[in-house]
Amino acid sequence: MKWYAETSGRRSRQMGGDLLLLAWVALWILVGRAVFGVVRLLAAPAEPLQDAGSTWSGRIEDVAANAVEIPLVGSRLEAPLLGAAGAGDRLVTAGQRLDEGVTSLAWLLSVAVAGLPILLVGGLYLVLRFRSVRRMTALARSRAVAGDRELLALRALVNQSPRRLAEVGPDAAAGWREGDPEVVAALASLELRRAGLLPAPRPA
Repeated sequence: MKWYAETSGRRSRQMGGDLLLLAWVALWILVGRAVFGVVRLLAAPAEPLQDAGSTWSGRIEDVAANAVEIPLVGSRLEAPLLGAAGAGDRLVTAGQRLDEGVTSLAWLLSVAVAGLPILLVGGLYLVLRFRSVRRMTALARSRAVAGDRELLALRALVNQSPRRLAEVGPDAAAGWREGDPEVVAALASLELRRAGLLPAPRPA
């Protein structure tokens, strides 16, 4: 596969386009990271909730353990105290769910915000780029074959502007029909240059 043109102007444009695509992808990745960070701020209460719930549960469980040692009523106090400690566990669970939910939302939004422009622009560019690569590769193979040069010359007669054809000669079409090697080589060179390829050596 021929990834870059042989002519300096076309090659520079191709490299510039590739670099611009990389810059575009990097830009939207940074935007996606920024969106992720902003959305993650919504999970700020999650850690205090978990800390508060954990602290509450630990202290109430300590109280329940000490209450058991109280004569007569200790065993009756244990169950209500352990039930109150469960409220702390629920706070911890709520904090964990908040953190997980906000993280999932942050990932979803950041991927959507960054992925859509990358896929649209990058996908279109890569399709056009791959078509250009295939065309250059096919033409590069054709220029070395004498029969294919005539086809390249015919394509030049169809695709090139009248001004370009006039540079080849006063009647390029007649020269192609007569099989003039100079005219065929000149027309093939025009078509190759249009694709960013150097012309094949002209016949001696």
